[in-house]
This record gives sequence, structure tokens and C-alpha cells, in this order.
Amino acid sequence: MSEKVVLPKFDLPGHGPHPAIRALWIAGGLVVLSSLVLGGAMWRHQSIEAAAEAKAKQTQEAAEAKVAAAAAAKAAPKLAASTLNDQGGSAARSPEAGKSKSAAPASASVTSSKKKQRASRSRTLAKSSGGSGSEKVAQKSSRDDSAIDKLLSQLK
Repeated sequence: MSEKVVLPKFDLPGHGPHPAIRALWIAGGLVVLSSLVLGGAMWRHQSIEAAAEAKAKQTQEAAEAKVAAAAAAKAAPKLAASTLNDQGGSAARSPEAGKSKSAAPASASVTSSKKKQRASRSRTLAKSSGGSGSEKVAQKSSRDDSAIDKLLSQLK
């Protein structure tokens, strides 16, 4: 009895994992695949929503800019008329200044319209006074007087 008995090993061809294990692997693969498809669809949907939201925000900002430009274009003649009246200009000249301001495009920026107002105001003052000393005064008054006018109106 000292000899050990060695049993032969039988390797049967075609025997793989149990069919239940194979079905479990297939089901797991399908779950992973469907999760990837669902995740991709959700990601695409979310990116489309984000793009639509960004486009809507951009459209809203553009509309607000157009409204602000239109308001600035409407306020420009009134501002020019009030500054001419405050500086001693006659009321007959204010419609001319209003006509030159209304000819400005509505899409012009606020700063460029202010520069145009200042240039028009200095030209109008130079024409009305006719003296060389008044031209120097008109050139010096090219700064924005609206802040000063606000302060003076608050003090009164």
C-alpha cells in the first residue's frame, strides 16, 4: 500500500463554463452596453439643452443691447437739447441738434454717441458765439456735463 494511486485526468473537448454562467456573462454585457447607450443619450440631450440655453441667453442679451441702443438714440436729442438750454443756447437751435442726433445709427455704442454729442455741441457753440475766445471755451466743455447737471439738480 505504499504506492499511490493516480487517477487519470479526463479533459473532455467542448466543455466550457456552465451554460448558466455563460448566460450571466451575456446579461452583464448587455447591461453594460445599454448603460453606455443610455449615458451617451443623456449626455447628448444635456449638451443640446445647454446649447439652447446659451443661445437663448445670447439672443436675450442682444435684444437688451438693441433696446439700450434705441433708448440711447431716443435720449440723445433730449440730452443735446437740455445741454444747449442749460448753456444758454436758444430753443430754435435744439431741433437742429436733435436732427443730427437722430441720424446716428441705433447700433452705435454709447461712448461713440457721447463723442458725437460733444463734437456737435462744440460746433454749435462755436457757430452761435462767433468769437475766437468762445471757441476755446467750447473746446474745453467737451467733458461729460451730465454728472455735473445731476449734482446741481440735487442741490436745488
